[in-house]
Amino acid sequence: MSKKVIALLELLEQKNSYLLEFHKINIDEINRLHQGCIDNLENFYYSRELLLNAIDKLDHKFSEKDTSGDFLKANKAEKKKLLEILKLKKDMVLSILDQDLVIISLIEKLQNKYPSIAS
Repeated sequence: MSKKVIALLELLEQKNSYLLEFHKINIDEINRLHQGCIDNLENFYYSRELLLNAIDKLDHKFSEKDTSGDFLKANKAEKKKLLEILKLKKDMVLSILDQDLVIISLIEKLQNKYPSIAS
């Protein structure tokens, strides 16, 4: 593999690792919310914000690199690896969006049940 392609694949894999961590944080919070526990919401949002900032920095690194043509010149194994990474990213993003809807719904239910919960 060329060094440029390896570097780009590593950036994409790092982004996926952040998305996987984001997904895990959401699962943990969904479990807490199902139990009626809202004590961790501030930490939950803070953790998500940190991960979003890290993902944003990776996106900037990726956009700063001149990727034009790098993957067009990639060999079959490199292209296969790229497709695997991009599929995982797509799956994680879709799952995170679904999780966010569940989280919002659970918070709204808890707010209706306990009106004293601040928005």
